[in-house]
Amino acid sequence: MLGFLVRHERNKGLSGGQYYEYELDLDPMIVLETRETIEQIPE
Repeated sequence: MLGFLVRHERNKGLSGGQYYEYELDLDPMIVLETRETIEQIPE
């Protein structure tokens, strides 16, 4: 399955800690339109 997020690991040392930053890998409108379409599908 293809994802729509890219995860970057960040390490700022002992005082800053380690964490992840996320960014969209697709156009934001595509993600929002797909989400709306999924919500409209009856179960």
